Amino acid sequence: MRRGLQTLKRELNYNASRFAQMLGSLGGVGTAKRLLREDRYSEGFTTLWEKGRLEMSVEFFVLLPWSHRCSMTPSATPPRWDVS
Repeated sequence: MRRGLQTLKRELNYNASRFAQMLGSLGGVGTAKRLLREDRYSEGFTTLWEKGRLEMSVEFFVLLPWSHRCSMTPSATPPRWDVS
């Protein structure tokens, strides 16, 4: 996620300061849960949509099938969609 911040700045000239603050205080999982619990789009999501780069959003990332693997073993259980 921190590497993504650098990419946003370098490629889009976008400083996602609120996202960086959330990462610092909540960590990666906490930040993702907070963003997914919101009942409206975040400012960052809107900015990425305007720039045509939704693939850089947390929301996009969590929908990728490989992002849900808890371990690399085949016995990993499927993800739960509980963001509480």
